Amino acid sequence: MLLAAALLSGIGELMTCCRRVLIFLSVLLLFSCSSCGYVKRTQVKSAIDEAHQKLRSGDFQKALDTYQWAHKKYPKDSGMLKNYIETIESIKSQGDEAFDRENFVQAQITYDLLLKNFPRFNDFANLLSFKKNSLVTRLKRSRMLQAEKQAQSFLKSGDFQEGIDIYRGLTQQYPSDTTVRNCYVSLLESIKAQADLDFGRKDFARAGRTYRILLKNYSSLSHLERF
Repeated sequence: MLLAAALLSGIGELMTCCRRVLIFLSVLLLFSCSSCGYVKRTQVKSAIDEAHQKLRSGDFQKALDTYQWAHKKYPKDSGMLKNYIETIESIKSQGDEAFDRENFVQAQITYDLLLKNFPRFNDFANLLSFKKNSLVTRLKRSRMLQAEKQAQSFLKSGDFQEGIDIYRGLTQQYPSDTTVRNCYVSLLESIKAQADLDFGRKDFARAGRTYRILLKNYSSLSHLERF
């Protein structure tokens, strides 16, 4: 009887000890989870604040880098992803606004940056209001309009070689694009027409300089000859 009582007492103490250990482990686990949650919330908030600051300062790449880091670390955080997408949309809107203001240089920079970063958006590209192809189109259009703007300015000032160089660079970027080619041909025809006009006015020196520029560049224009 004494032995049985001792065993029961020992078992009771062991169970009490086990319960205490379980309670301690539960509290420790709860504290650990709470601590992890706090760290996550702190890091996500810090990333969002930093990205917003970079966006306001115009450092779009740094804003995207910050969000990309946070997205990789916490891919299931819906609040962070929402802010990431809103930032991308904001950058795109600023590119569109620059395009509408005919600030084609800034528009090119913005569209080009989004295109370079687009592989990062693969996980949620379907949530964006625009597609990669639309960025490609917008970038090309910005480059064409900027080239036209510059070329017309050079044409008016008589800097024909500068105008030719502008369109030569554009045709190298888009060698099979009909619109680009036609714009280039139109510029060359305008230069030739100006030389003919000067020749008709007997301003032979000016006409000669222009014809010389066309002749100098003729070997690189052979692919346009039939047009």
